[in-house]
Amino acid sequence: MDILSLWFIPVIIRVVIIDTFGPWLRKAKIINTNNVSFRKRFALHYFFAFMLALGAATITQSSIVSLTTMIIFLVGIFNGYGAFCQWRADQFALSTGALFAFTDDFIAMTLGYMILHEAKFLNPGLGAGLALCISAAILFAVYNYYQKKNKKEHLPFAFFRNVLSYTIIWGFATFLMRYFALEKISIGTFVFGWYGGAFFTAIVIFSLYAFGIIRDKEEGQKRNANEHPVLSRKKTIGMTFLAGALIFLNIVCTYWAFSLAPLTVIKPLFFVSLMVMPALVGLIYFKEYDRFKGFQKMFFLQAVAGGVLIALSFHS
Repeated sequence: MDILSLWFIPVIIRVVIIDTFGPWLRKAKIINTNNVSFRKRFALHYFFAFMLALGAATITQSSIVSLTTMIIFLVGIFNGYGAFCQWRADQFALSTGALFAFTDDFIAMTLGYMILHEAKFLNPGLGAGLALCISAAILFAVYNYYQKKNKKEHLPFAFFRNVLSYTIIWGFATFLMRYFALEKISIGTFVFGWYGGAFFTAIVIFSLYAFGIIRDKEEGQKRNANEHPVLSRKKTIGMTFLAGALIFLNIVCTYWAFSLAPLTVIKPLFFVSLMVMPALVGLIYFKEYDRFKGFQKMFFLQAVAGGVLIALSFHS
């Protein structure tokens, strides 16, 4: 049997490499660099990812000038903005962002159920796990609101705005990824359009801030500024290349998996890894556990229980 035809191979690669080290890269040393702005680093990440995508398209001799490529490019533009929102949200609280990881998966699986007729892969355990995660996220947000109302420590509205933005965008983008995979669009064509659009978004965001058209306080970045050593420019380039390579590998593995198995099979597995891995990195490495107060810890454990239930109810 051809190993490339086994759908769990790209899933394992993504879970072990990307979902484990990606969260650390998003929040750790590449966030603190000497005189290199967050948005400039963000543009560099997607510059390297696009260069790798261009290389992949060239090696595989894939078509890069077509209507399909332009459609994927447009989806990539929204994906780039979603990634920007995720990086911003992670600066506030990486582990809490993981609590809301179910949202884009829920959207993608619902679309897969309605449009791609993949309902046969759903089961009661999966539904119960999602119900636990959804209720935990809602309760967490409500509790955070009352913390703010009572002038106690809470997450700012910017965190929830960014989380909501990227989860909605990625829910639809993930569904479209599965659709393109079913249409047998080559991986070279897909990553070229996808990261071409994302790099375009990164350049636009960088330009808007560079020319002063948009300004903000970068609260999340300031909060993180004294937590880790500052990197030199030389190391920054190396780290941004590594981040770009992981970003590229992430979509390659995801698209590869979606070309071999339904959304309702793959997404529950990715959901669990996207919730558990970033949460562990945030709680253990970045010591975010102390930020959870009272009921928030209970809500977080409820979401973890939901994730475990989803994993246990999995079947292919």
